[in-house]
Amino acid sequence: MAATEFNDLHVAIKSLKAALHDLSVRYGPATGLLRIQNDIERLTIDVNDLDTTPLHSVTVGSQPTEAIYVPELRSDEAAWMGAQDEGLGFHSRKRTQ
Repeated sequence: MAATEFNDLHVAIKSLKAALHDLSVRYGPATGLLRIQNDIERLTIDVNDLDTTPLHSVTVGSQPTEAIYVPELRSDEAAWMGAQDEGLGFHSRKRTQ
């Protein structure tokens, strides 16, 4: 990262700390605020580690992507009989052929 980006991170963390202080003054040591304080401390440590570690720039899209062929043939439906449709809300319905 460039020095400007690290500076932006440090400014953002400083802003978070100020906002957290204001909330702590208003609400006291609430559990959620203590967790956020811990998160901010971890962010500070991570940014300081990144700031002192030499990083290599990466150009997005510089490597050619490999095309993957997906056939348009129907798959074997018998392989899916009895499977649950997780996340779709059809856990108890029978699969159709």
